[in-house]
Amino acid sequence: MSVQDEKKVSEVLEKDDYQVNSQILGNIHKLPMGVRYIWQIPRPYLFLLFADPCQILVDKVSPKKYESKEPGCVLAWCTAMRFCLQRVHNKNEFTRVISLSDYMYFNDLLTRNVDRLLTGHKPGTVRSSAVFFESQIKHHTDMGIVEAIEYKKKCEKQYQHCRGTAGESFKILREDGFVSDSDNRLLNGIKNYSVRSGFTIEDKSVEFHCLAPSSREKDKSGRPCGVLFKNELGKLAEHFFEKMNKKLVTLCKSKKDEEARLDALLDILSKAIPRLQQLHIPMDGTGRTNLLLIHYLLAYCDLPPVVLMDPNATSILHKKRCKKIPDYHLT
Repeated sequence: MSVQDEKKVSEVLEKDDYQVNSQILGNIHKLPMGVRYIWQIPRPYLFLLFADPCQILVDKVSPKKYESKEPGCVLAWCTAMRFCLQRVHNKNEFTRVISLSDYMYFNDLLTRNVDRLLTGHKPGTVRSSAVFFESQIKHHTDMGIVEAIEYKKKCEKQYQHCRGTAGESFKILREDGFVSDSDNRLLNGIKNYSVRSGFTIEDKSVEFHCLAPSSREKDKSGRPCGVLFKNELGKLAEHFFEKMNKKLVTLCKSKKDEEARLDALLDILSKAIPRLQQLHIPMDGTGRTNLLLIHYLLAYCDLPPVVLMDPNATSILHKKRCKKIPDYHLT
């Protein structure tokens, strides 16, 4: 990012005015499609669109307040978006769409020189220790939770060094506190609930345990061996992106019209993003990296960005429900 752009970002932060944001992002559906749409957003405001537009527009959180939570994040977002747009601009039929190294570079751009991140996070690197995430939304799909648990168990079966939280997939926060899913009682309860009531369990918070180093393998200090875990998680992630890239290359080579292209891309994203959130490949910044990935791929396919009403909603949702999240305007 140029010195001039950095100066503009500073001016945005000094204004501390959400009204400006509303004027810029309020008429999203009237702008042209594809990359042409993105270039009409002033660069210093790009992070408002791609980072968390609903927090800016609905909750009236100004750029300055956004920056105060994690100093450095605004400039990081602008730098990352500039890189993504430049890459889309220079794409050709021989260029891969996405890979693990690309994804980790996104994370590096988004978390480098940003304060107040998790201790132990190294920008752009696969994590080597345990981590969990708590979904902040007030409803999930029970099928989404079941799918997440089954995927976790499949990974643990295939990758022996990633079994540190085997048997502990999630905890549900209810009125009487967190309840663990040890011995699968909650999983069975969710399946029964599905039969009786359909897809959604209301008013709960979910804390999900990601893959972690196996407790059976210790390092010299007696802690779970993070090196073996990191290598295996890296291999798992590499395989994940290889499969995803093949689908995206096929989509890009197809001659689908705009609506068909959008539908196909949303199908790919609705399956991939919850799993990426669950794998939590870097120690911190996974949510923002996934959000950047979504918008990068939309731009790559010559589609305008979506406005996610709740970016956290992709964490434990069934893939069929993910398609209903974007507030997407086709003109």
